[in-house]
Amino acid sequence: VTQEQEEGREEEPEVVEEEETDDDDDDDPEIQKIKENERKRREWMKKQRELKEKTQKSQQQIDLEKLKERIEKLKQKELKSMKRQDDISRAKQEKYVQDLEIKELQKKNADQQKRQEMRKRIKAEEKQADRDRKVLKEMTKNRKSARDKEELEKKQREEDVVCLNIYLLNFNLLLN
Repeated sequence: VTQEQEEGREEEPEVVEEEETDDDDDDDPEIQKIKENERKRREWMKKQRELKEKTQKSQQQIDLEKLKERIEKLKQKELKSMKRQDDISRAKQEKYVQDLEIKELQKKNADQQKRQEMRKRIKAEEKQADRDRKVLKEMTKNRKSARDKEELEKKQREEDVVCLNIYLLNFNLLLN
């Protein structure tokens, strides 16, 4: 009930219907006319009151319907807002999970790269060790062959010296 409706009730005087009595002085046409007018006025007032009540009720009904619609719209808005918040929250969670997965993949990738680098380094070191072994083997072989050559030359000189001594002895013997 709005304030205007309450004020309208206060302004309207209460009408108390009086019961008609059968008096003999009611035969006067003036009194009859006044009573008839009074009766019509009361009926009119009653109809006005009923009309006003119907109008008030229909206005209240309209206001109630509007209020219900407004409440429903607010509920829908709230649901949309909650859904939007849920969507935002879900998106944040998905992004967080994706970030974790990306970090995990990056870590695995970095580990894999480190392992590959280690394998390459080990292979390079093994190749270098093989080269070093070959060089060492070659150097050892060369030393050995140089030693053998020196020994051979030494033996050859010794043989040459022995032969020369024999030759000199033979020559001395021939001379003597």
